[in-house]
Amino acid sequence: MSLEIKSEFVTKTRDKVELKRFSDQFNIKVTVDFSVEPEEVKSSSKFVNSILSKLDGFNVKIETDDLENPIVIENIGCAFGEALGKAHELRKAEKTITYIHNDDNMMGMFAISKNKNSGEANLQIIGETKFDPEHFFVFFDGFAQGFCLDFNAVINFGSSKSNQIKFASKAFGSVLEKMFHREYDVYGAIENFD
Repeated sequence: MSLEIKSEFVTKTRDKVELKRFSDQFNIKVTVDFSVEPEEVKSSSKFVNSILSKLDGFNVKIETDDLENPIVIENIGCAFGEALGKAHELRKAEKTITYIHNDDNMMGMFAISKNKNSGEANLQIIGETKFDPEHFFVFFDGFAQGFCLDFNAVINFGSSKSNQIKFASKAFGSVLEKMFHREYDVYGAIENFD
């Protein structure tokens, strides 16, 4: 039995995109809003709340069933990617961004390249994780597919005792901020390669 998944946009403006993604197993609604200050993400998934906790420049609201399983997490990632993909198109954001983040003996490199015909995530985690890595991989795989972009990430957690999800969230949030706000600094994004 195959899972029939549908997506539909509720709102599509330069400042706000709302998307519903649903099947007979889940209902997800994602809102990405550039016109209000970011607030804490409160979905039914602790992992999703954590990985989206450090976003700057836009607010994300996720409504979903009370399920914490890989299928729902992947589809939340996909819905978030679809919504951001539409926002990317409407805002004419950067197409290629690379961001390197260092903190407390951890290093993360995120590279995003928008490509209409793509949707591939290449992820590598170095070191022992203090969270379920399956959630990490399925969320970002869904995100890449929904956004239709190439998403590459290498995270080295080293021997740090710091919060790994908080670190990954900050690095992910920073690469999205650079993509949508075109602000560069010497320690952040590497210039656009287009």
